[in-house]
Amino acid sequence: MSGTQFPSFYAGLRLTATLLGATVPIMAVKGSATPRTSTTTLADDPDLSGIALAVGTYEIEFVGNWVQLTTTTQKIKTRWAFTGTWNGSAAPRSCIGAGSAQTGTTTAVTDVTMQAVSLSGNDVVYSQAAGTSYGCFRETCGNVVVSSAGNFSIQWAQNTSSANSTNLQEGSYVRITQIA
Repeated sequence: MSGTQFPSFYAGLRLTATLLGATVPIMAVKGSATPRTSTTTLADDPDLSGIALAVGTYEIEFVGNWVQLTTTTQKIKTRWAFTGTWNGSAAPRSCIGAGSAQTGTTTAVTDVTMQAVSLSGNDVVYSQAAGTSYGCFRETCGNVVVSSAGNFSIQWAQNTSSANSTNLQEGSYVRITQIA
């Protein structure tokens, strides 16, 4: 197997809580839904934000579950944000989920988004039929290089402003694993 292992363990190494803690991914999981109405302005999710990242290389995975109640008009758009310095446009964020032209029922996907965008500065739009069934999407990047520490957050909003609620649901999560 090629590649590197982080952190490196070797004979004679003194194991510390800090060293062992570096092997455990950072997890942020939504415990309850967050609704947004009548806004297309991206904002940090209250449960998936303020995640401190030190200098290093990371793999980041965001899995979102959402519903758009009453209509399909509003959709959901997402963006990753970071207050420090990272390799933003040099590493693609791979995204897959129900596409922005979704016209199917809550049990049938008729359009799928599969695209790669820069880590920050690009929105991804997902849609699904109206109702209480959850839609889902997954966004990942395996080579996030942080050169100046900062805080990571998931930002989201409605793509089209609607008085009908768009909810990022409980169980949505971010998992961040330091790999170097």
